[in-house]
Amino acid sequence: AHPGPAVLASHDPGDGHADHEAVGRAVGALAGECDLPLYAFPIWFWHWADPADLPARRYRRLPLTEDDRAARRAALDAHASQVRPLSAAPGDEAILGPAVLAHHERPFEAHRVSGPDDADAHRAAAVFDRLYRAHEDPWRYLSSPYEARKRALTLAALPRPRYGTVVEAGASIGVLTAAVASRADRVVGLEASDIAVERAAARLADAPHAEVRRAVLPADWPADVAGADLVIASEIGYFLQPEELDALIDDADAALAPGGELLLCHWRHPIEGWPLDGDAVHARVAADPRWRLRTELVEDDFRLSLHVRAAAATHAVVVVPAKDEQERLPAALAALTAALDRWEEHHAQGTAAVVVAADRCDDATVAAALEA
Repeated sequence: AHPGPAVLASHDPGDGHADHEAVGRAVGALAGECDLPLYAFPIWFWHWADPADLPARRYRRLPLTEDDRAARRAALDAHASQVRPLSAAPGDEAILGPAVLAHHERPFEAHRVSGPDDADAHRAAAVFDRLYRAHEDPWRYLSSPYEARKRALTLAALPRPRYGTVVEAGASIGVLTAAVASRADRVVGLEASDIAVERAAARLADAPHAEVRRAVLPADWPADVAGADLVIASEIGYFLQPEELDALIDDADAALAPGGELLLCHWRHPIEGWPLDGDAVHARVAADPRWRLRTELVEDDFRLSLHVRAAAATHAVVVVPAKDEQERLPAALAALTAALDRWEEHHAQGTAAVVVAADRCDDATVAAALEA
């Protein structure tokens, strides 16, 4: 018998290798279901990642003794088809060359740990399933005046009267999903709990353009929501590890159309068992130059913020050649001003300018330009 609690070790699900990630996700789900600590080890990560990726992943060093290192070498050597050529024929060379194997010679291993006191997305999925088995509506979405008011404020913060595609991360039993569906052509809710997905389906039975799918985010972000107008992440950010939250925001950025919106809403009190709280989630997005804060409401209990997706460009200049255009120039400049105001809304730290190039005018073109 094992002398203590079981411990799981696996690939890091963000390793950048399809097989490693599939195994890492499966073992992560098992760790969540059984409340076991999980040690996730990166292998392929060292060969594609940028050093800037390291802080968010929060890897720890595990020092190795000489005996540990000898055992590691023996384990690698046992994979003959990977580390030695199968034959002298072309195409039978060793798959893993010296550059790939180099990190296995270091006097340490790198890993990250998740557990009941430092949970991740898979652990949250298991927790939610247990909650939904015990309670029909564990967060009282249907009965709490607080939840009803917060939902109304969420809808009021949305600036457009109607949206095309909306993605809701953390849809739960579909209460907000149904409310948003009245202002959208299509709503795709994403929820980690199978039980919650079933309840959401019943709630949305009369809204064929709205659905809630089972998805453990960020790994299961859907591929069919490109060009979305709005992503809602409500009460989900602090149930993720920092690197998982970053990946979720990356997915939202990639899915949104130019000028697309990201709405966040989170409880501001301490969250036990996970590394982030509501303020930390919002601060992480606010510090990201890809987003421009448009609206924010901060109360004692929750923070709600609406961010607009910024494009890559930061400066725009429009040149207007003019030859005796005193009559038409004011209307043209007024239209350009409106267009550039809209441009600046979509570009974080963006600036725009209009230059009128007056070509030896005999009328009041220059005066009209200066007045505008």
